[in-house]
Amino acid sequence: MVIYHNRSERFDSIINNVNVYLNEYFHELNQTIAELQPLVDRECENVASGLTAHAAFSPNVRAFLLVKNGQAFCSSATGPMKTPLEQLIPQLRYH
Repeated sequence: MVIYHNRSERFDSIINNVNVYLNEYFHELNQTIAELQPLVDRECENVASGLTAHAAFSPNVRAFLLVKNGQAFCSSATGPMKTPLEQLIPQLRYH
């Protein structure tokens, strides 16, 4: 019974730590997204380096895309592009 209790306490601790980590991670990610939002109204060539820097310093982020009117027009990984968001992520419902 003592072993079960100790194991239960360790699992509770792990779950709590994961919860704290995820809350902090998504809070930081939301802050970054809020900073990037105004870039949607600018040309990719003028913001690509800043977009790349944000992605480089955001843990677990592979790339940021700027999307306007359903078109991904700038990628932190590849720069200017013109690809419908539906083509990149067919299962995404954003309408």
